[in-house]
Amino acid sequence: MESGDSKIWKSILKAQSIASRFIFWDIGEGKISFWHDQWGLGDHNTFAETPENNKLLISDVWIDENWDISKLFSLAGDKTAHVTKIPIKKTTIGTPLWKTSSTISPSKMLYSHLSNLFSFDKWRWGKPIWNNFFTPSVSFFLWRYLFNLLPLDDILKLKGLKLASRCQLCNREEESAVHLFFQCSYAKEVWFILGKNFHVNWRDCIDIVDFLHIWRAADILDSKLAFFSMLVIWFLWTTRNDIKYQNLTPVPSTSASLILAYFTRACRIMGLRDVFPHPKESRMATLVRWQSPPFGWIKVNFDGS
Repeated sequence: MESGDSKIWKSILKAQSIASRFIFWDIGEGKISFWHDQWGLGDHNTFAETPENNKLLISDVWIDENWDISKLFSLAGDKTAHVTKIPIKKTTIGTPLWKTSSTISPSKMLYSHLSNLFSFDKWRWGKPIWNNFFTPSVSFFLWRYLFNLLPLDDILKLKGLKLASRCQLCNREEESAVHLFFQCSYAKEVWFILGKNFHVNWRDCIDIVDFLHIWRAADILDSKLAFFSMLVIWFLWTTRNDIKYQNLTPVPSTSASLILAYFTRACRIMGLRDVFPHPKESRMATLVRWQSPPFGWIKVNFDGS
């Protein structure tokens, strides 16, 4: 696989080795690999495989309707007795079967192994993007964002396209997801304006997880409203496209106003009231990052308890 190949296909190949552990073959007419297909013997690599017999089929170790014991013993050694117990069915086609457990369903068993292979984030993204407040096209866009599949300049370069990259919002830095949605001066100003309405400081967020940390720390809204962050991502994306393809010149305050209007309308549909906290009842939540002290100083950190 190359760097510009499909991420979905890469993930499928990455999971292939895990999924193949749960598949074995009913040998049937024997037209499956003696070495590379699992057919009820566990790890075949313990056999004495050689380049000469690398393409050996199971049927090559048969004589009519029986196993060729001498040839089989030269290949399988002490596993020969176990192999000969497997019935030969020349009239049937070899069929892949799924190893099952009496207590765990196949899908749960496979998921438990795949979850160790892939680094799933601790945040659950399903409800914030797949809900009644986004159209399917917006939800699909957000799904692509979370999996880094948007056609941004840095991704297009990985696919082999040669282009001069420039952020459409600030026209200063190269375009990437982190820059466009969080580090760009335009995006930072939008986050700052929106944060003032909730009495939190989102200007220093560098990714979506930072946003959710501050959101939860402020403890000002129902957790169901976490889709607000996704709403901001969507509006920043549409603003980027308006600039790039329609030569519009929006300003951060306008973008923030549109986001708040959409958000307020969605909250009314949800039946939520007072979604914006009152200043006297709220604290300013700010993301704080640890920094090393100047040379020659010792820094002591402690909590407030």
